[in-house]
Amino acid sequence: MFLGKFQHSIDGKGRLTIPSRYREMIGGQNLVVCKGFSGNLVVFTEESFMEYAQSLKTLRSTNPKEARIRRYITTSASEARLDPQGRILITQELRDAAGLKKDAVVTGNIDSFEIWSPERWAEVDDFEEADDLAGDIEELGIHL
Repeated sequence: MFLGKFQHSIDGKGRLTIPSRYREMIGGQNLVVCKGFSGNLVVFTEESFMEYAQSLKTLRSTNPKEARIRRYITTSASEARLDPQGRILITQELRDAAGLKKDAVVTGNIDSFEIWSPERWAEVDDFEEADDLAGDIEELGIHL
């Protein structure tokens, strides 16, 4: 599982070092990087993306909303592979979409991980309000 939060730099060629803990889980698998829905990037192992893609297959191309969602995810997706130094190349298009420049925040999300610009992460990192989260958890019917 991808867990935790890490600060990393992006080099001049657009390469981001993946946390060593994550590299162990990735092994030799290819990765898929795509735009998230919150101004971030989402990174899946190839295996996890294939599972995710199964749900995308159920979206009908004849339904404009469903087709738009499917298109948003698949047209932004880019394959990546860890280099010997444990880095992935993030395309310029994806870096621009996520507002990534020199620094990045890498956050675990169980079966995927996310890449955020520090500025955008600061906007969503509001976990200090645990009381609000507790209400949201109850509303969603999640039992912890």
